[in-house]
Amino acid sequence: MDSGGLSPNPSLLMSRGLPEITPAEKSSASSKASVIVLIILVLPLAIGFGIAYAIDSAKPSGLAAKIELIRTYELQYIYIAIVLLGRTVSFQNLFPMIFKAKLMKANSGNVRANMYIYRVAGKTTLPTPVYARLCSRTYLHPRRRPYPPP
Repeated sequence: MDSGGLSPNPSLLMSRGLPEITPAEKSSASSKASVIVLIILVLPLAIGFGIAYAIDSAKPSGLAAKIELIRTYELQYIYIAIVLLGRTVSFQNLFPMIFKAKLMKANSGNVRANMYIYRVAGKTTLPTPVYARLCSRTYLHPRRRPYPPP
């Protein structure tokens, strides 16, 4: 049977379709992911400002003319917009890591590679919510089968 990219270790997947994780592990993983996200967001920006400060402190020839040109045409807003856009895109890409850490362990194998985790809408008989993942193979229509069915 096709595992759809899941880890071959069945002990990693429990009744909800995801690895079992205790509330203590959930809180610990979430706080670790929050710190990692914060570091990844702040560190490149700090390094960039450090490099810019070092270049400005060195006073290379021609730098004053370039800065004056930027001030004359009020292009500083474009530079600010580029920095803000970069930070926004980074934040949007990294923020889901915090929630993913609440659902899976770090050693969950290939299950962490799934970008999409869905909660099943409707009532189930299980005491905990059931999650579904996006499968990589399609068996809905005979002509759309990239691989033979299991």
